[in-house]
Amino acid sequence: ELRIGDGLSSATALRRAQQWLRDLTVAEFTRYLEAHEALLDAQRREAEEAGAADAATDDAEGEPEERISQELLTKGKRYIRKTRRREGLADDHRPFADPYYWAGFAYYGLIGKEDV
Repeated sequence: ELRIGDGLSSATALRRAQQWLRDLTVAEFTRYLEAHEALLDAQRREAEEAGAADAATDDAEGEPEERISQELLTKGKRYIRKTRRREGLADDHRPFADPYYWAGFAYYGLIGKEDV
């Protein structure tokens, strides 16, 4: 999202995404999932209106990106529910603060002048 939407270089987008994930709270993650679920629903409705196949009724149909996005949303919501129930997390808890969740990603390649 940062690379395409904000026009950032790959290295800068990765760094910001890692910081975002590290600082993400349970409440922010819940809002993020809800917003993206609404966006997926809107895209699905537009595709249906345009005569495209209904990916919601047949997993074999639809774009791979949509199936992946839906799977990530489902897993994200399940993670929040289970973690809240098991650990009684507060809305301000940062479930991805541990480097385990974000430090393993790296960008290799040319760095643009905006990264210097």
